[in-house]
Amino acid sequence: MSSPHPNTSYTLAWICALPEEYEVAIAILDETHGLPQHQPLEDKNAYLLGRIGAHNVVMVCLPAGRMGTTAAAIVAENLCQTFRSVKYGFLVGIGGGVPSFGASGKDIRLGDVVVSVPGGGYGGVVQYDLADEGVYQGPLNSPPEKLLSYVTLLSILMKSPRVAGNCFREQLELLGEEFEYPVRLEDRLFCSGYSHNFWRGKCEACDLHCGQIYRKKRKDTLPVVHLGTIASGNTVVGDGVTRDTINHRFGNSILSFEMEAAGVMNTLPCLVVRGISDYADSRKNDEWRPRAIAAACSYAKALILQIPPEEVPQQEVSVHVTGLIKDLRDELGQIKAALYGLWSLQKDNAYTESHNDHRLTTVWSRSVSITASLTSRLAFTYYGLMQASQYVSYRMLSFIDSMKRYICSKLLGYPTRDAKSGPSAGAPLPSVLSFQGWGWHLIAEPHMWMSS
Repeated sequence: MSSPHPNTSYTLAWICALPEEYEVAIAILDETHGLPQHQPLEDKNAYLLGRIGAHNVVMVCLPAGRMGTTAAAIVAENLCQTFRSVKYGFLVGIGGGVPSFGASGKDIRLGDVVVSVPGGGYGGVVQYDLADEGVYQGPLNSPPEKLLSYVTLLSILMKSPRVAGNCFREQLELLGEEFEYPVRLEDRLFCSGYSHNFWRGKCEACDLHCGQIYRKKRKDTLPVVHLGTIASGNTVVGDGVTRDTINHRFGNSILSFEMEAAGVMNTLPCLVVRGISDYADSRKNDEWRPRAIAAACSYAKALILQIPPEEVPQQEVSVHVTGLIKDLRDELGQIKAALYGLWSLQKDNAYTESHNDHRLTTVWSRSVSITASLTSRLAFTYYGLMQASQYVSYRMLSFIDSMKRYICSKLLGYPTRDAKSGPSAGAPLPSVLSFQGWGWHLIAEPHMWMSS
């Protein structure tokens, strides 16, 4: 099923890296529209379109088996070419958290949310490269100022006692029991240098609590939202020593690790939202994934609901209008062809006398049909084009009325000029079409009638 809305009506993009992230993202849509009406052959992305609040949103996931910054960059580039009206993107999914053991650090737990916000001298997302045994600090764009403004607003609304309810909590609870806080699971953090040796899918030492760092339990199970720097690279960070080494090189400002943002930030103005599913150490598992994904998606939706809708860029409307004007010119061309046919028929007087009524009825019916089509097609929502619709409708009715009188005068034997001459020979056709090359300035020069 194709979306009832054109591609130009979609202004937000939601990008996921994993199928399970995509599944939850689709579930939180307020309305599902379907597939795009048009998609270039060179665009290999698979889109699902929908609505969140007042925004039409493009949903897309990285291809199966593809991961990393390069794959994300290709997806973002294709998206921007197919949906040119998209202004902001949200890269939503899971990431590895960076725990802080100092008193001044942020207490990041499994299931929390990290949002890319500039700070510590960095723009919200930094790039690392383990392949070169170092860190590459490439120039990455910061998230859009408008999205950052609403990040601040949402943070205030979530804490304000005067606001009824917590929009973040409400969105998370709507996902159902499957994504509730996993009380049966223990949030365990281990020392950076501790290496987990798994045998048959289980770490025997974990049962002995070797190397575990004990932390005070929180009173509330609602995920805490942390604002700061997210590190992005093509290599998975899978041990605590590497995690802390990279973090130290960035001034201990990193809150989360992930693998897509660096490929998107310079292509699409984007905000990165990551749910913490592990601590980027050797004790990786999938147990906290559902909760982390739900937390990230719920926060992203709560944020989108705070953002007022924006108008589609003007240049996209112009492209759409150009196509409609072309259709109008084609339909008016049919009138021109019909008139030339009338002049050919008029040369045969006998045929004219026996088919006057039939020809008048045919021409009149065709004129009324085309006029109705033109009036309908010109019923644009854009204000300026509504004025144009009223003008063209009025002029076309005047044109057809004058044409009817003209044809009647010809067919009843009262030609104003030689019957062999065509319309360009001075026949009293209505002035709405001036006779400078049949004067199609009505459509070719729309600024003349739009300004009337």
